This record gives sequence, C-alpha cells and structure tokens, in this order.
Amino acid sequence: GMRMGALLAAEAVARGARVDGLICWDPCASGRDFLRTEQTLLATSYGAQQLGDGSVAGPAFTYSAETVADLSALKLEPGPTPDSHRIVVLARTDGFGMAAVRKRFASTPVDWIEVDGQAELIDAYPDTLVLPTTAIKSACEAVGGCVDGPTTAIRLQPEMSAEVLHLPDGS
Repeated sequence: GMRMGALLAAEAVARGARVDGLICWDPCASGRDFLRTEQTLLATSYGAQQLGDGSVAGPAFTYSAETVADLSALKLEPGPTPDSHRIVVLARTDGFGMAAVRKRFASTPVDWIEVDGQAELIDAYPDTLVLPTTAIKSACEAVGGCVDGPTTAIRLQPEMSAEVLHLPDGS
C-alpha cells in the first residue's frame, strides 16, 4: 500500500491477515500524521479552511468525523512477522516522514529501498503531478519478490498523451 494504504495494510497484518509480504510505499507513521498532512496540503495548496465539524478535508477527499476518529487511532505497528513474511519499505529520498517510520520498524527485519519522485506525485497539484516510474518499477520488483508468479519482466511504457472525453451534453 501507499501512504495510508500502507498503514492500513500493516494494520491488517498486525491483526493476523495472512500475506506473502508487506510492501509499504511511503507509509504514514500514524493516521494522525496522514490527516495532518492532508490538512496542511489543503491549506497551503488551495488556501482552504477546515469545516470545523470534526471532519478533515484534504485536497481530494473529506473524511467524516467518524472516519477521522478511526484513522487517528492507527499507528504503524508491523507486529510479529513470520520468517516467510517479507517486509519492504519504499522510503522517500527527501526523508519526509521517514524518521518516524524508521523508528516504528527499528526492531523488525525490513528491506529499505529509497525511491525518488514521491513529492512530485503526492505533494503536487493534480494537473502537475508526475508519475515516478522508477519508484513504480521498484514497487513492482518488491511485489515480485514476495509472491510466486511469472518471471517475465514487466515493461513500463508511459503514455505520452491522453484523450479527454466530452459527452454530448458538453460535459
């Protein structure tokens, strides 16, 4: 999982979910950290305020007060790991939020892979984001190292153009 997805995946593993491996791409150290970042991105990128009703608004989503309470309780806790269970953390090279994540995994055997491009993907306006193809390749290789499957290499071919669909009503 990426960011909050990594935190949720780690939570599922800590609660006993059976997996071949855990890949955490730029994981949040806690739900509170994630929500704080969402608030900051909304305020600094768009100048928008929070609603004041216990919910948290981010650049793309508004999380209800109930969801905020549930997410706020989560902390990245890798839990016990069976010998066959590989953990990989794809860490930002800019270091944003990684000190807390490294602390959480301090006593757990983890493969750390530093990847570039997370800021251009996550911390950017939607119309200016850039897909970090090298990081995506690293994530694919990490997944491939955790599961049995075909050994044929996956070639990433980024699309250089896109088409916008316009409906008959002009939307």
